[in-house]
Amino acid sequence: MKKKEILMRLNKLESRMNELQLQVKMSKEEVVVFDKQYLWVKPAAALYGFIGWLTSRKIPVIMSSSNNAAIPAELVDLYCKENSFEDKNIAEEIEMLKHPKE
Repeated sequence: MKKKEILMRLNKLESRMNELQLQVKMSKEEVVVFDKQYLWVKPAAALYGFIGWLTSRKIPVIMSSSNNAAIPAELVDLYCKENSFEDKNIAEEIEMLKHPKE
């Protein structure tokens, strides 16, 4: 998510909160849900978290250009869903990523 988009979302949220002028006492569980809904994770943290999860699994995952890419893609999808990462309309963002040379 781009910085401009994040700032726009925060401004909209702040405006809406000001409109409602609510003072709400939240339980610990509600705060956790709120945090998960509005928390943005740094890309590096997500990558390290994903690799940490992959390396802690008992079933090995083989990833190379000569093997089926469906399994790693399914694992990325599972990880994104578990962490509530939005994975819609990301093709353009993926195209912007740089890949280090071997």
